[in-house]
Amino acid sequence: MFRVVRPLGESTPHNALYLTRRLVTARECALRVLGADLVATPESRSRFDELSRVRARIHSDHVIDLLDAGVDKATGAPWFAMPFIEGKSLAVHARARLPESEVLEILAQLTHALGALHDAEYIHGPLDPAKILMVESEHYGSPFTVKVLDFWTSTWLRESAGSDDRPGVATLLWSAPEQVAAGADVGPPADVWSFGLLAFRLLTGKAYWKAGAHPKEAAAKDVLQEITAAPLEPAGERARSLGCTHPLPDGFDEWFARCVARPVDERFADIDEAITALAPLLGDGAAADDGPVDDDAPSGPSALRDRIQALPPWVRSPDFAIPAALTLTILLALGIRTVVRSSSSSATRPSAPGFVATAPTAPAAPAAPAAPVRVAVDERITAELVRRLGTAPRGSPAWIAASPDDAEAMARANQLRAIFTRAGWEVRPIQTFSGRLRPGYFVFAGDEEPPTHVTTIPQAFEAVGLTTVYSRGYRAYYQERLFADPNFAGIAFEPNQTFVVVVGRAP
Repeated sequence: MFRVVRPLGESTPHNALYLTRRLVTARECALRVLGADLVATPESRSRFDELSRVRARIHSDHVIDLLDAGVDKATGAPWFAMPFIEGKSLAVHARARLPESEVLEILAQLTHALGALHDAEYIHGPLDPAKILMVESEHYGSPFTVKVLDFWTSTWLRESAGSDDRPGVATLLWSAPEQVAAGADVGPPADVWSFGLLAFRLLTGKAYWKAGAHPKEAAAKDVLQEITAAPLEPAGERARSLGCTHPLPDGFDEWFARCVARPVDERFADIDEAITALAPLLGDGAAADDGPVDDDAPSGPSALRDRIQALPPWVRSPDFAIPAALTLTILLALGIRTVVRSSSSSATRPSAPGFVATAPTAPAAPAAPAAPVRVAVDERITAELVRRLGTAPRGSPAWIAASPDDAEAMARANQLRAIFTRAGWEVRPIQTFSGRLRPGYFVFAGDEEPPTHVTTIPQAFEAVGLTTVYSRGYRAYYQERLFADPNFAGIAFEPNQTFVVVVGRAP
């Protein structure tokens, strides 16, 4: 099935990684080969088979895909085949501290991965930045895509009683106390602990633990002492003691303390709660700072592809048949798991299963600026929007959506609904969803060549200085997917629907 090209990295008896090429397709793959003793019993083989099937339940493309898995007939060795992806590890990318907006983007994408794992009843384990990859953007509106690389192998080795692999210092630096305690229950709060440590690392360029300054020289017992017993300094004090001169964001000490509280019940309940509390401290991704110290670190959105390549997969659609464009726009804007619902009291139907939202191939407009400028929609701007929207032809009602979790976004959505109404449009009830979007307005058109009235909407917004992201081409994509897979559970536009506007946090 595979021809080995060369080894990738160091190997152990239970864990070897190779660059391979599939004989049938000639596709390059990363092949992870583990020890045969790990599947020597019926119970261990059953666990391996279950893990190889779990990819279908992990709805995030921020977790590296699993192309195939099996057990070699000749050697009895279990193996995983994954895409071979080239990029820069987060450890290299974040050799120096990163801008707060970039930190929030990285952590939001990791939230998507971790939340998807938790939904599938798995945890990730230590978030070692050396095993997190930064690759060319796969998401419209983001300058990069974050990939978690080691879930499959680390999970299998962690669950395999036959493995004699023990975590090294590099792994212990990101491990929660319960992960190093024999017999302790380990759940999603362990990932919250590691998530907090990673946030500190990205904002300072330093590992929180003192042993992390020289990990190759540190002893595992010293790291364990710090994790389990040493006093936990406030993040700001620890950063200064490590030589960091740039202050941490206001409120970060308290946020960090909740992540790394040794009693599990004192941590954030889950990863979504952690990112929701962190986002305002980092200016919702819009705060400017003086950027990374390392001149080699990439910055800005220049690496963005000019075509949509993929979207974060899977979103659940409950009672109301809301437009698929709303679902996709939310995913485009947020990059993390989102549950969509409707505030309308219209007739209901059973909840639809999640659907894989791979992107349409239609070209998309340039992304919104990384640090949008706040623009108050005062009466002058309102009047100008009414004038511009009032001159557009009417091809469909106006669909507007916002999150009730964000009072300001809901207020702006109601304001926008009133503007469309004053401009003479038929306006549908505001659609709602859980989650928090990036700043700005997101216009998603159903057609690759949308009618004029659709294109005038983002033009009108931009003309008055409102940060806008415009994408198109979902309707044809939906039909293609439905033809290829009759069970595809996406939701089609209504017959007369041509677009939806989703309102994010105020820019």
